[in-house]
Amino acid sequence: MATSCKGIRRSVGRWYVASCLLFALLLNLAACQTGSQAGQADAGAVPTTTSANPMRAVTYSRQPLAARQAVIQRMLADDAAGFWADCASLARQIDDWPMIRLLSDQAQATGETRALPWLARSWAMRSITVPDADRPERAAIESITGEPAPHLLKSIVFDSHVEYAPATQVAAWSVLVRIESSIALRQLTASVPDDKQSLLVSMLKDAAPALDVLPSDRIAIARLMSLSTTTSDEQWRAWAKWRAAHASDGPATLALRHLPALQHRDPQRDAWSRDRWLKHIQSRLANRRHASRGAGTDEDIVVKHRPDRLSDHAEALGVADFILLDHLLDAMGDPAVRRAAFEQAQADLRDTSTELGGALIWNDQGDLELKAFAPLIRRHDQAYIASTRCIEAVYLGLAHFHFHTQRYDNADWAGPGKGDLDFAESHHANAIVMTYLDRKTLNVDAYLPGGIVIDLGCMTR
Repeated sequence: MATSCKGIRRSVGRWYVASCLLFALLLNLAACQTGSQAGQADAGAVPTTTSANPMRAVTYSRQPLAARQAVIQRMLADDAAGFWADCASLARQIDDWPMIRLLSDQAQATGETRALPWLARSWAMRSITVPDADRPERAAIESITGEPAPHLLKSIVFDSHVEYAPATQVAAWSVLVRIESSIALRQLTASVPDDKQSLLVSMLKDAAPALDVLPSDRIAIARLMSLSTTTSDEQWRAWAKWRAAHASDGPATLALRHLPALQHRDPQRDAWSRDRWLKHIQSRLANRRHASRGAGTDEDIVVKHRPDRLSDHAEALGVADFILLDHLLDAMGDPAVRRAAFEQAQADLRDTSTELGGALIWNDQGDLELKAFAPLIRRHDQAYIASTRCIEAVYLGLAHFHFHTQRYDNADWAGPGKGDLDFAESHHANAIVMTYLDRKTLNVDAYLPGGIVIDLGCMTR
């Protein structure tokens, strides 16, 4: 019966993953709040649009806080339940600290339980200025419930008798990953009976034994959803077995982004130690031509050099990382991949409205393929904005890719920029960027979460 229920949950997940990914893309994909202050321009009360959309007083930060507060009090008097439901659905748009503190204080002062979904969703957004222990949302939750905040968060995720929207469950889990130990969360996830699991808990229960790094936010959960719709129980168990066999061999880095690479690994190398893998990758990179972004100059911060050799990052890499790099090097040696890379690089050179990119995936024949995806929007010639379909493909493939091919002699830009590194970090993604060194040469840099950049050498045609 447990297997049958799990199958039902996965079929439900197929439509949910699409809506979750689209939601993540249409809203701000950044994982932290800006902490911006409310604007002081115009002494008038509220934006003129608030008569048609009063919630603009909450989400629009460029008006005096007192004026916004007056509108909020009217909305609370008219329909408190509707107000807090709207706050929850708009949580990612409520990103200025004065409003976050105002709403948290309001909920705390009134003991408003209907504010709990918004408090959880707001807290899920990371802050670089306010630590989790000092978050106003945490103080409000503890005041309203009379218990430590983790109690509510665990109830939202794990208590099958309490119904919360999936987005609130994901938010609560995201906070728990930050404030609770991985061991405690693994034990709690494993302890939930099969017939009392939400879709989220069911997926986490499958994935946790196979991972060193638990999914930590809504984008990671979207990747997990995507993987769960195509992964059998047997495959999850196989990944978990592989992880257990390598648990004491180097840093514990195994994450969702590694699983497709593991699925396509050579089983005959499963007995290889981390040291043997490191030497294998070192030998494959030896004597290759390299090009470093901004090498030899500190004048322009945009192209400033970053450490980009395997030796710079080897200590942070686990066996799964080396298997990933091995696949990338295989792709660079594949004639079909090289041919597609130069064709797409030429298209990018001609198209000055955007950079071009896509996903490096395995096709139905099991071969690596450089699959291009049109950008979501065309911003300018130094940016590639990945579409929903592209991100979905990255989740099930080897890596995201894009080009730096604005000209043939582009060595100064050989490597990822800040926006590229931010993408890898926020999407927990493997990625490569290919840069023209001359008409016949593309330099390839891999970049991974944690700011890791490794120059893989060059492809020639």
